[in-house]
Amino acid sequence: MWYDDPFVKFKNTKRNRRTSRGRKSVLMVNARLAEQRRDRAHRFVAVTVITLALAGGTWLTAQAARVVGRHAFTENERFTIRHLDFTADSRVIPERLIREWAEYRDATGERVRVSEGQNLFAVDLAAVRESILQQFAVQDAVVTRRLPDTLAIHVIRRVPIARLGPATLPFTFDVDREGYLVGRSGTTSAGLPRIIGLDPSAPRAQGRLMDPMAIEALRLLYLCDSSNELAKWIRVETIGVGHPDYLQLELHSGEYVMFGPENMKERLAKLASILEDAAARGERLKTVNLTVDRNIPFIPQS
Repeated sequence: MWYDDPFVKFKNTKRNRRTSRGRKSVLMVNARLAEQRRDRAHRFVAVTVITLALAGGTWLTAQAARVVGRHAFTENERFTIRHLDFTADSRVIPERLIREWAEYRDATGERVRVSEGQNLFAVDLAAVRESILQQFAVQDAVVTRRLPDTLAIHVIRRVPIARLGPATLPFTFDVDREGYLVGRSGTTSAGLPRIIGLDPSAPRAQGRLMDPMAIEALRLLYLCDSSNELAKWIRVETIGVGHPDYLQLELHSGEYVMFGPENMKERLAKLASILEDAAARGERLKTVNLTVDRNIPFIPQS
């Protein structure tokens, strides 16, 4: 047409506007994405630099602390061990044994026995304590530094509550409440109850009894020792563990008791009551059957 159509002109203008707006939107989105990528890259670089700086600072601090520690403690002649103070709560553990037990592993992994002339801070106190606790007779150990030149070790012995074996044996072994063998019996343990009937092939673990009835026997003896009322009436001479279902008690006063390990505290209280009532009547019992909880049979001595 030789003249301008206003409708066509309006359509072309509208199309151009749409195209222009679309291009501007795409450019704006691309600009935002590029800006976000730059921000992420900047944050990543900043975090990496800060992390490396902290790691380097920590390493330098640790190295400086080691150097200062060596000069101030582990290489300081002022802290050379000149005195070893070895003590125990029992004469059964002499100083000589504690000196043999006091060991630790050095930096090369070799076992080193504690001695005078070593550095007080170079000794690993926890490792020395663990070494001492490997001994069956030891229940606990306290290892401390006494500045400037003394290492002190105090050993706490396991307390025996029974002996293993009948009187016919030439010697017996003491055993504590947890079943640990704590050494050969001596004069200090001559009056302890005897545990008899234990199978010589019964399982043991690192010097500890594992027989179930033997453990029950030790539990019974400990309960009696820890109660004044029970200890007054129940004084065990021997306790047999050969039967799989009950313990066989022989008391100092001559009574023979068949004792079931179930409900042990209640049955011990009943036994003490039975013995007390018999004493009040002026009687002595021959046998008491405590394998049951009710209607407990007993036979008086004739």
